[in-house]
Amino acid sequence: MMAFPLCVGIGLLLQAGRVVYSTGPGLGSIAWILAGSILWASLVSLGEMSALFPVKGHIIELPMRFLDRTFGIAAGWMNW
Repeated sequence: MMAFPLCVGIGLLLQAGRVVYSTGPGLGSIAWILAGSILWASLVSLGEMSALFPVKGHIIELPMRFLDRTFGIAAGWMNW
């Protein structure tokens, strides 16, 4: 859970200067808003799934339940 915000922080905030330099402030702002809305939608979906189907255990239980057992194992390795 700590790696995800770090990646988002580095990708969106620290590299924003490079994007603004190469594309300009208008297109850089549009790209930042688009990426933020995609991130917001995925987080809201995860929140709704965990509120509707609460599980005992780790975060790997949701991919195991909704997708496949192999996705849950892969999520567990990525989380570790």
